[in-house]
Amino acid sequence: MAASSDPSAWRNFQEPRILTRPIGRPRKNGKLNMFYGYPAELIAGWCCVARSTAYAWKTGSLKPSKPAAKLFRVHRDRMVLSPEWKGWFVTRNAIVDPDGNETPRNLLHNYFLMMQYYLELAVRTGDEQDIARWRRLLEAA
Repeated sequence: MAASSDPSAWRNFQEPRILTRPIGRPRKNGKLNMFYGYPAELIAGWCCVARSTAYAWKTGSLKPSKPAAKLFRVHRDRMVLSPEWKGWFVTRNAIVDPDGNETPRNLLHNYFLMMQYYLELAVRTGDEQDIARWRRLLEAA
């Protein structure tokens, strides 16, 4: 079939219609929220809310209050000790164990360097007991 060169035939031509509406339920907020990637049970536990509330925050149908959002960020950014650390607490410059022993921040910061130095010293002296002691100390840590 040959193409018509008659301009009146092109006047009635219509472009195919393209859907511009998104398919599915529209979101209130298009960007990812701070709860993305965290299960609703964990959010509910951290923020002390019902699981349904945490799920609504995740989906974006409800907006959390400022204190709840701040509490979530504190947990998310690991500024709170987990339950495994029960009895421990942190002061301005140290961490205190359940027995009351303080470990200063600077000592914790340099702990890895001290372990490397101890191993190097044990290897340099060639003392097998020191090397074995270092390995036991490392396994205990």
